Amino acid sequence: AARSAQLVAALEACLEEVGELRQGVRLGPYPVAVLAAGPGVAFDFDVHGCIVNRALRRQQWAAVAPDVRVAEIPIALWDSLPSSRERIALVRRRLLGEEEPPDSDNEEED
Repeated sequence: AARSAQLVAALEACLEEVGELRQGVRLGPYPVAVLAAGPGVAFDFDVHGCIVNRALRRQQWAAVAPDVRVAEIPIALWDSLPSSRERIALVRRRLLGEEEPPDSDNEEED
């Protein structure tokens, strides 16, 4: 519940881009954390409660929700972000369908 509340707060900070937010939505048989109805993007944590495994869900999104793009957020990544500013930036990238920036800590040194 706390993560979903943080996600909603981050999405509300992007309000001009997301429009109406709906929580507790099901796309076909699968629940998602939040649906940003305006752009048609559903946000889902990779541990959101569902008996169907993540790989199968990923394969079925296009069939069960053809008009919605599902932006999955790894819970480990979400929990590792130390500030709401960084969570907002992550949500905005997912909203825009952008790839994650390279992690500068993992770059090889000369």
